[in-house]
This record gives sequence, C-alpha cells and structure tokens, in this order.
Amino acid sequence: PCCGCGKALRQLATGNNCFTYGVELDECRAEEAQAMLHRVGMGSFFHSRISSEAFHVLFLNPPYMSVMTEGGGRTRYEKRFLAESIRHLMMGGLLIYIIPYYRLTEDICRMLADNFTNLSVWKFTDREFAKFRQVAVLGLRKPREDNTPTDLQKFACDPDSIPGIEQIDLQRYVLPD
Repeated sequence: PCCGCGKALRQLATGNNCFTYGVELDECRAEEAQAMLHRVGMGSFFHSRISSEAFHVLFLNPPYMSVMTEGGGRTRYEKRFLAESIRHLMMGGLLIYIIPYYRLTEDICRMLADNFTNLSVWKFTDREFAKFRQVAVLGLRKPREDNTPTDLQKFACDPDSIPGIEQIDLQRYVLPD
C-alpha cells in the first residue's frame, strides 16, 4: 500500500530474489512505480481486492494525516492502513511499518503487540530522523492475541532511547519459505 514511485520497495527487493507488488492512489506516482516494480495497482488501497496472507513482507509507509470517516468522526491514516493491511501478510511474514515516532500511540502499539512478535523500533539515520522524525517498526506476524503486553509506547515519549536503524542485526528477521 502507498508504494509511491516504487523506489523504496525496489531498493528493498534488489538482490533478494523476490517480486514486488504495490498500490498507489496518485496516477503519476503509480506510472513511475510500474517501471520499478513487478505489478502496480492504481487506485485506493481501501477499495482493492488482495488475497489474505499473500505476502512475505509488508512495507507500509502510509500518509501521515487525519481524515474524516463516513460517520463524521476522524481517524488517522497511520492506524487505518495498519489495521486494514495486516491480513495481507502471511503468518511469520515481516512487517516494516514507517511512521513518525510520536505516532506510536496506545492504540497503534496495542494493535502491533496483538498481531506481531519480535517487535523492534529503529529510528532513521540522524539527518533523516531530524528532518522527518520517522521510525521503522519491525515485527513478525503471529495469530492475534488480545491484551498482549507492550512497552512500545515508551518510544513515543523518549525518542533518544530509540536505537539507530544502522544497528539492526541483518539476521534478526527470517522470512517464511
């Protein structure tokens, strides 16, 4: 979802013997992505038909915005994209969720803990973090468990405690066959 021009997903996939699939709402970015990825759907992710548990990796970098719901309330896209995309990731598949650190709210942390194991949070490199305040949350999908303990929200209050992404052990996450 939200593959943009496809550059980040292509970079992630390069040299890893995999196929890339993306969905992009913006027509110009979708056309750019088509040249970078194996398959791109242009249109709303929320109106897409995608098989359950179809992917080994879910690279999720949603728009950072609040939108009106049909009932007149407001919802954050960071949360909505996460909630509606989890089912497309196979059990044991890797989530890479890019959001601003301060969006590690109680409800998002709860959703992550209930649906993922081996969760970790990594801040972008110093210059990128200073500019965008983004972190990468990584975890492996597991069967849903309600009320799983989590301490992820502490990172929303103390960004200095988040390790830099360059420190990640490259063997930390193993994908399913």
